[in-house]
Amino acid sequence: MRFSLFICLLFLIGCSSSKTYTVEDFNRVKGIATNDFKLDVTVAYPFNTNATNQILTQVTMQRGDSPNRINLSGESVTFELRNDSLFTQLPFYGEQRLSTRYMSNPGIVVEAPISDNEIIINEERKMITRKFNASGKDENHEFVIEFLKHGFSKIYVTSTSRTFMNYDAQLVEK
Repeated sequence: MRFSLFICLLFLIGCSSSKTYTVEDFNRVKGIATNDFKLDVTVAYPFNTNATNQILTQVTMQRGDSPNRINLSGESVTFELRNDSLFTQLPFYGEQRLSTRYMSNPGIVVEAPISDNEIIINEERKMITRKFNASGKDENHEFVIEFLKHGFSKIYVTSTSRTFMNYDAQLVEK
């Protein structure tokens, strides 16, 4: 009996969060996410097709990554929204689709005003979602950013001429 009680206590202690997410933390992130913000992009998740999987397996295995998850730490990849304009240069790993010409940028490069800006605040889940559109030189992009607990963020990018990509990022305090 004591042993099973000890195991249950050990399990509960081991599974508890080391840092709680308070209302003040959520309000601070909400204040940043609903205004100008900067994200440090750390991981890329390509949409894998058979063709990209074959190529990415050869390229990423040399770096210790996989075709499903590419580590971008240390590469200074940022995603910044400032004065209702987006400034980013995200690496792209995937296929170009439905384009009549070759694109001049291998990545997702945007330095342009945003449109269709929508902010969704979920108080219960303590999550902020921000959706907007922005155009690069050669194509249009739809961005969805989820601001999660402790400054973690997810960036989802849908482009008019490329396969879907998503990224992990960390909120940078200004």
